Amino acid sequence: MVLRKMEVSGVSRTLGTLIKSGVPMIQALETSRAVVGNVVDRERARRRRGRRARGRRRLESARALGRLPPLAVQMISVGEETGKLDEMLLRVSDHYDREVRAQIMQFTRMLEPILIVVMGLLVGTVVVSMLTAIFSINDLPM
Repeated sequence: MVLRKMEVSGVSRTLGTLIKSGVPMIQALETSRAVVGNVVDRERARRRRGRRARGRRRLESARALGRLPPLAVQMISVGEETGKLDEMLLRVSDHYDREVRAQIMQFTRMLEPILIVVMGLLVGTVVVSMLTAIFSINDLPM
């Protein structure tokens, strides 16, 4: 899920920046397709470009693919209707960047105690093995 959000963020930021800079929509979609790391999603983005070239709305293309989160689809819809698609795409990117950052922080907070316990067990094992070796010296025949 985190990877999906990272891809949505990257694509929407690229697409929003290109549209804001005045790049034509077809060319912006083609360029933003290069940001997609997943091969299946890249192929779907290529098909979306074909649908867009035939005059379908961006929202219809996004819904047909079914790979965007519902919030992103809704925000793209609002951007299309208000004529501020570039701003909405950048907002989508900012939103998913914040979500990804929060999920990564949550994961690292959960991972810290686990790592502390594992390191404690490793140190304990080393200490016990050293003490066992030291105490076994007394068992040697003289």
